[in-house]
Amino acid sequence: MAPWTSSQTFFDVMVSQTDLVSRGAWQILTRSDSGLPWEDGHVPTTWLEGHQPKLAKVRSFVSRYKAISTEMAKRDALRTKADSDSEGRTAVLGWIDRQQKTKWDVRARILDVLEEYDYSPYQCMRTLGAKELGTADECAVYTVTSQIVGELFGDDAVRNGTHPEPWAHSAVRRLIQIMWKTERTRIKREINSLEAFAEKVNEKWEAVQSKKNFNVAVKAYAKQLAEKVELVKKIDNPLVTPNWKGHIEKVERICEQLADRSQAVKGLPKTVIEAIQQLATEEEVQELQLSISQLLEKVDPDQDEEFAFAGSNIANEGWNSGVEHYQQCTLDEVWAMLGRGTEKTIPFFNTVEATESGADPWSVQGILALQDGPTQPLVPHWHQLVGILKMLDNFLAGKPILLVDGVGVGKTMQVVGVICFLAFFHDHFERNGYFPGKYKTTTFKGNGNVPNAPHLIVVPVSLEYQFRLEIHRYYTPFT
Repeated sequence: MAPWTSSQTFFDVMVSQTDLVSRGAWQILTRSDSGLPWEDGHVPTTWLEGHQPKLAKVRSFVSRYKAISTEMAKRDALRTKADSDSEGRTAVLGWIDRQQKTKWDVRARILDVLEEYDYSPYQCMRTLGAKELGTADECAVYTVTSQIVGELFGDDAVRNGTHPEPWAHSAVRRLIQIMWKTERTRIKREINSLEAFAEKVNEKWEAVQSKKNFNVAVKAYAKQLAEKVELVKKIDNPLVTPNWKGHIEKVERICEQLADRSQAVKGLPKTVIEAIQQLATEEEVQELQLSISQLLEKVDPDQDEEFAFAGSNIANEGWNSGVEHYQQCTLDEVWAMLGRGTEKTIPFFNTVEATESGADPWSVQGILALQDGPTQPLVPHWHQLVGILKMLDNFLAGKPILLVDGVGVGKTMQVVGVICFLAFFHDHFERNGYFPGKYKTTTFKGNGNVPNAPHLIVVPVSLEYQFRLEIHRYYTPFT
């Protein structure tokens, strides 16, 4: 008989553990309030449409499933077949499947726990010295079953903090098995792509050494490497990418040779050194430096490599902070101008942050740390709040915004803070017909409310995870 699917597993849990949906952990996992989809007040609208609503079929299937006591009989009831429960079974399992794909981040939560305990797929490959990912048993992934149970279903599903309830233990082992099988397939595809990639990179390097169309060849070589930087860093396994380090060293030597063409860099082929020395103009040199620097930045975002690019000596004359007319305002006055003079908080923001938890603030552990653990206030500084105020000025006037400041002074907070204020402004205008604070007589581009539209945040792939954590740090869970 076919193994359990994740949708079947969750359906079994929802039917057999009906009190689970009232717990905070389930609500966090599913990003929904308490309630089962076949209960009044929680029924999907598609189950109520048509002359023969699916809801009755779903409830009939659920009722019959509750009466089943053996696992073999449950698996038979859940498998796809033509019977009286076909429509109800398809509807409810399809609904669960869609929720997993769009709202429930089950895979991400399992992988986060595996990462925390050094059982991530890539870590297992490194630990076992393997070029391919082994089975869940070979990698001893089930060792952290209790921790995954706690992450998905909460501490109530774990006895004495170490022993999962039997239903939770079975469900999580199924989910691990399903997820791990998917990871093995995915990683095998990645490895196959890297093997093909290695051949292409070698071809690009041969073209660089040939000296023909040298500038074009170097750019193509750097671009080819850049395409797989994130994947190579993620796998971080010399057995999978044996030549990667050597190629990066070649690029670094080219970079060093470009910086000083008067002396030959050790380790570079003679043909490459000659081609660099024969570059006709400084613009050609800088053009190659730019291509290489973009690759090296992906390899090591924290590198402190600097190049003298054309245009790098732009004068500073005429630049200012952009908020001079707010310079004399107090923090309380700025809050009032933003319409938050009483609350003194950014809408939808956490007001505290955990001081001893390294968990994602939106994970079960992270939320519990905010509720029960030691915390410290999470409040904007004057310059951050004034920056938000200025950006709102420009946005409402339809003017472009360029936020430029040093590292670590809160640009991320200001950006996500502006997004929160725009949502707050939209709701306030919907209810009252005007914006709050100093913007009471202002309209968006002189024509009404701000649009109720999504915001697109574009960041390098290497920063996506970090930026997501920052959003979770500031926004209240599942805002």
